[in-house]
Amino acid sequence: MGYLLEKKRLTDFLAALMAAGSFAAPVRRKTDNVVVFEELHDKKDLARLDFSVNPQFSGKKYFMPAYEELFTYDIKTQKLTDRKIVPRRRILFGLRLCDLNAIKIQDALFMGGQYVDDHYKNARDHVLLVGWYCNTPPSEFCFCGSMELTNYYDVMLRDLPDGSGIHLDVGSPKGAALLQEVQATAAGKALKLVERHEPIPKIETGKKLVTRDIRKHFDHPKWQEAADKKCLSCQRCTTMCPTCMCFDIYDETKEDLEHGSRKRTWDSCHSKEFTRVAGGHIFRPDRAARFKHRIYHKLVYYPEVFGTPMCTGCGRCIEHCPTRIDFVQIVNDIHAEEQAKAVGAAPPAPRTSPEAQR
Repeated sequence: MGYLLEKKRLTDFLAALMAAGSFAAPVRRKTDNVVVFEELHDKKDLARLDFSVNPQFSGKKYFMPAYEELFTYDIKTQKLTDRKIVPRRRILFGLRLCDLNAIKIQDALFMGGQYVDDHYKNARDHVLLVGWYCNTPPSEFCFCGSMELTNYYDVMLRDLPDGSGIHLDVGSPKGAALLQEVQATAAGKALKLVERHEPIPKIETGKKLVTRDIRKHFDHPKWQEAADKKCLSCQRCTTMCPTCMCFDIYDETKEDLEHGSRKRTWDSCHSKEFTRVAGGHIFRPDRAARFKHRIYHKLVYYPEVFGTPMCTGCGRCIEHCPTRIDFVQIVNDIHAEEQAKAVGAAPPAPRTSPEAQR
């Protein structure tokens, strides 16, 4: 089921969503000119919306903050007190299909099994996902067309190429209920939504990942070369990745030594300390091992357990890497090398984009 919205009424529609709950969307930040997800509080803030690029960070902070208190404790009374926060309903608008599929992966990990992460679920249950379809990929680094993305959202907005308006595709009962709620208001009635079904087409990207079958290439020298010559272990890729949700847990004790809190914070497999265990042993002390682990986790290990890749092809890890490491190109070069060997031809020279040479 879907609806057609006149393009000139898009701002009014978004204003109606703002009235339905806390509203976050991609805007260009004034301080540094970077596009990020921010809370908007007034209709005039909608003028700052920016869909020209993929937001530098995904919306994962709304489900698992970078720093989060889990509970407090009192050693003297031997009592734990869970953090009690009742989040207000939030409309998370402007998510691309890659980030929506990242939330699908997180939902499966934190809510889909026997053990549910209550803190994640408490936040997630109050969020409605309203996407923005990419008629044109926002970045040359996007390769979501090579991944197994599905239509995972409550509502998806698509600016129809023929100029007839904005199509609102309903993707869940929560999305249908949200639109009914909006239409029941005076402002919603003025929108004059018309029922119309439009299929959501597959997004085509210029950048392609030609294969995910890389298990047998774990010891290929190209991985070591990239790790030695380019990787800084800065952890920028994992921080910006919408599906990197690893965390560390620590206790913070007050000065009286009787009270404190247990907290968790984002962690990264690129950190040398990530695999340190009791006794001080580190399982991946080598930078190349850590570099490969992230990529193999996304493309090999996770799919072997859950059936789908953990990477959604947003391209942030490539675009925002300080040395512009392109793991997609590395995989493609390894594959081309293997194909050339199979037919007895000379392996093709590695391709390097002008961007990567900067």
